[in-house]
Amino acid sequence: KSPLQALRTYGKLLQRQLAEDPDAAAVLIDRISPNNSQNREAMRLAEEMISQNERVVDLIEPLDDLVNHHGRASQLLLGVGTERSPLLLKSSDETDFASGSELRQYHFETVYPQDVLGPLIYTYQAICREQGIHFVAAGFEPENNCPGVTVSTKHLQEALSNLLDNAIKYVRCRPRARGRPRIPRIKCTLLPNEHRDGATLYVEDNGPGIPTIDAEKVFVRGYRGDNVKLLVEGNGLGLGIAREMIEDMNGTLQILPVGPNKMGGATIQITLLC
Repeated sequence: KSPLQALRTYGKLLQRQLAEDPDAAAVLIDRISPNNSQNREAMRLAEEMISQNERVVDLIEPLDDLVNHHGRASQLLLGVGTERSPLLLKSSDETDFASGSELRQYHFETVYPQDVLGPLIYTYQAICREQGIHFVAAGFEPENNCPGVTVSTKHLQEALSNLLDNAIKYVRCRPRARGRPRIPRIKCTLLPNEHRDGATLYVEDNGPGIPTIDAEKVFVRGYRGDNVKLLVEGNGLGLGIAREMIEDMNGTLQILPVGPNKMGGATIQITLLC
C-alpha cells in the first residue's frame, strides 16, 4: 500500500501548497479565492485524487487481512520451505530467478544509486512527515560522489521499500523515553564502499530493534520476533524478499547490532557492487 499512501500524501501536500498554508491539518476548496479558478480546479482534482485513493485502499484492505490471517498459505505460495530454483539465463542483461512459485525478471544496468533511490527516499520522507516520524536522508543528493552500481533498478527500489515499510511500521513500538515523549526517527544513509567499488546503504531507526538472536531468523519467510509480533500485525515476508532480491543482484543485506548513527533500534545494511 505504500505507493497508494504516497499518492495520498502528495495530494495533501498539493492541497496545502495551493492554499498557501503548509501547516494546515485540513485544506478545503472554500479557502481559495473564487477569482483563482486555476487553483480551485487544481484543488478539486487533488481532493478527487485523495478520495479515489482512499477508495482503492478500502478495496484492497481485505487482501491485507487475508494475508495476515492466512499467512501460512501465502508463505507456501511464495516458496517458504522450498529450495531455490536454478538460475535461468535469458540474455546478457535479463535474468529470471525462481523461488518456489515466485518468478522475477531482472534487467541489470549500471546506475548511480542516489539517482534511482533519491525519488523513493523523498516520497517516504513525505509519508513520514504526515505520520509524525522524523525522517532524515543523507547521501542522496545528485552531487554525491557515490560510484555506480550494477543492479536491477526496479528490484533495488522494491527491496528498499520493504525496509522502509518495516521501519515505519515498527518505529513507534518502543516505549517513551524517560521524561519526554519519544520522537520516532528513521535515517537512511548512502555512502561509497570502504574497500570495494560500489555503495553501502544503511536504514536505521530508534524503534524496538532486532535482537541478536533473531538477526538471521527474521529473513525466514513467515518468522516474526517475539518482541514485536504482539505489537504490530504483519506476515514476516518483507525482509526475506528484500534479501533475496539484493543477493540476486550480487549484493548483501544484513542486520547490524549498531549503525553509523547509533540510533538504538534496528540497523539494516545493504552493500552493492559495481
